[in-house]
Amino acid sequence: MSADGPVPMGPEELGELLPVAYATSLEEAEHYRQLLEDHDITAVVDEDYSPTTPPPEPLPVGAVAVLVPASLLEDAREVIDDFEDLDVLLERDDEEEQEEEDDGYGEGEEDLEDAEHPYPFFGGDQDDEEEELH
Repeated sequence: MSADGPVPMGPEELGELLPVAYATSLEEAEHYRQLLEDHDITAVVDEDYSPTTPPPEPLPVGAVAVLVPASLLEDAREVIDDFEDLDVLLERDDEEEQEEEDDGYGEGEEDLEDAEHPYPFFGGDQDDEEEELH
């Protein structure tokens, strides 16, 4: 493999192409293809691919296959698995950040309700103020 990306191969040089992933859209398939090519793995997006053997799980309608040469299938699976693990980790981090931001909102709100306020219309105790006036 070259340092500048995967070496372009013609169909006969690719050999047997096998699906490494099925995307739910052409855009997602292109992201997988780019990810693989960033790791020097030649990949092809094929909207019309029909597996010769049924996949272990039923494919969603409109699934788009991302194909790689059989000789690179295991490497491609590792790249995609690592990416998906990272994706899950990033989603989890985003959720935690969002929770932290949500937790920060209204911080100390309970303390404000219990605090004495100088003006009755802000929640101060009117009875105390009337006693001070008399």
